[in-house]
Amino acid sequence: MSKRTAEQLDHTAKRKHAIADDILKTIQQRYATNVHGDEAFQSKLGLTLNAFDNANFSATIENSTDGINTLVQKQVDLLYFRSAAYYQVGQFSKAISDAHTMIQLAPTQTLGYLRAGQLFSMNGNQKQAIKAYRMGLTMATGEHRDQLECECQQAEAKLHHRVDIIAGAPYEVLSHILSYLCGNDIVKMLGVCKEWQRRLSDPAELWSSLVIAVYRPDWYHLGFISHHVVELELERVKFGTCNKAMAQITLGKFSRLRSLAITDCVVPNNRNLFPALDAVSDTLLELTISPKESDRAIEFKLIMGRCPKIQKFRYSHRYIHRSPTFGTLPSNYVSSITSLDLDIPGLQESDIEETLRACPNLRSVCLGSGSPETLQLIRRYCANLDTLWYRTPRHTHSFRPKNPASVSTGIRNLCYSVMGNPHLEAVLNQVGETVEEFALSIPGMLRHYLYDNIPSMPNLRSLNILHCHNASMPGTKILAKTPGLEHIVLTGCNLRSVDFLESIQQLNYLKELDFTNVGTAIPGSIHTFMRTLAAKGTIQKIGFRRCKFVDDSLLSILAATKSLVHITVFCDDDDVRHITEQGLDDFCKSLRAHSAISFLSLGNVDWVTDSTLQILSTLPHLRILELTLPTKCTLRGLQYFNGKKVQIARVS
Repeated sequence: MSKRTAEQLDHTAKRKHAIADDILKTIQQRYATNVHGDEAFQSKLGLTLNAFDNANFSATIENSTDGINTLVQKQVDLLYFRSAAYYQVGQFSKAISDAHTMIQLAPTQTLGYLRAGQLFSMNGNQKQAIKAYRMGLTMATGEHRDQLECECQQAEAKLHHRVDIIAGAPYEVLSHILSYLCGNDIVKMLGVCKEWQRRLSDPAELWSSLVIAVYRPDWYHLGFISHHVVELELERVKFGTCNKAMAQITLGKFSRLRSLAITDCVVPNNRNLFPALDAVSDTLLELTISPKESDRAIEFKLIMGRCPKIQKFRYSHRYIHRSPTFGTLPSNYVSSITSLDLDIPGLQESDIEETLRACPNLRSVCLGSGSPETLQLIRRYCANLDTLWYRTPRHTHSFRPKNPASVSTGIRNLCYSVMGNPHLEAVLNQVGETVEEFALSIPGMLRHYLYDNIPSMPNLRSLNILHCHNASMPGTKILAKTPGLEHIVLTGCNLRSVDFLESIQQLNYLKELDFTNVGTAIPGSIHTFMRTLAAKGTIQKIGFRRCKFVDDSLLSILAATKSLVHITVFCDDDDVRHITEQGLDDFCKSLRAHSAISFLSLGNVDWVTDSTLQILSTLPHLRILELTLPTKCTLRGLQYFNGKKVQIARVS
């Protein structure tokens, strides 16, 4: 238990004892002045009977009223005691019920209002306590009025002392805090109180992107912020929720919607979907539909025809059970589309040709499968195309073109998955001369003969090899045909020979190198490879993410590479054991010799301490430092960067 919590409990206990003592003194004082209460009542009863027998009715009323008041006062005093006892044993509802009974029996006395206010105050409900005190000051007369005023002032002070971070924080701070919450949690916060609803409904940037995933949303409170939503995503929601969302869009609730995504859901039928698309046809620019595997085929051509201003359209369906029908495409409505993604099994050449013919301004095309004939159709109808993706499984979504062209002179960005597409050589023969960024996905074991005759790619600048059992086989052959390569990314690959690393060493223009989830590597080969790169002095950016071979020796080599300006090291829990606290401190001290190091990311490295931050704060050109929180550093360590132009960010 913290010291502050103990002090609060001690203060509450003292307050309870003080209230109990006050109650006891009040009752004792009353009975000290009226010790003969029973004799007084008997006397009033006798006077009442005599007056009634003598037909003196005014005296009868006066004497009987005095006797009744005597009984009421006794009952009020007993309720006062019992209410205090109920509160002491934790039965608040019975205690406050006795206080209300006291007010009903004696509405012009202060004792009932005082007791009710004290109970509410001790229970933390200062608003109700103030209400009870003020009612007592208005309705009642007599003793305890000074105490009522004092208690009311104390309750008001407690109420105003409470800090509401939602109501008082600036919008910039509020948006940053709420960015760590999911959309469901923020929507629930709208229903807490009117003040929160007003504050959370104002910042438009907070609601520009809304994801409704799995849960059933509160559509009533969503109505307060729907006009701010620019991007709406429905992910793995039930059929009823999806239909409800379409109904809300049809009613004009999402008037600024520019991007709509329906993924892994049972897509609403045309009766519900088409009116929703018509309602946002003037603003919708991006549409993604990815039904569940068991769902029917979607007539995507009809959907494209409902959105005259759409620029990006994606329809992905992993498996279609029966022969699909995709509708008819009106060519005059889809000329605005610049990015088309159709990952559909069973898509015929005739469907592809009809779609491409209706989209003359395409800049990016992704198809679930392709052949040289398909590529000829693409080149025939898409004169401005610069990005081509063949079969885009989920693990290739990380590939994004780095330098999209403004005026295309050919396909510049190519993403190709070998699974289901054994025509790599034929495709490269047609587009290899213009390709500048190439991502190659090779799930499973490699057929090396597919890469024996890879054509030359003289303009290739960026190579991304994904999920290859042995990246050396295709990598070595591709590097031999691409002498001007500047950027290499290996994701989910193994390095089972040194040939590929030696081929990378021969590149004279290599500036960026990124290893992500790289598993098996020959011991010592990475260290020798990095020493060679450090000696050449061309590498500027390097990243090691979840690699098994990152250790203290590799960090020391990175620290000695003077050409580096951008370093990323992200470790898994199993990899942290290869990096020691001393090794990390030596690495940071060696970075002082780098006059140009500007970006450093240390993800999931447990040995980042205050002393580490003190060392990093002395780097003259460091501008961005990324850390995984929590680490072993404290607020004192972060204070070393006060007054320095360093942005400390969180590793995502």
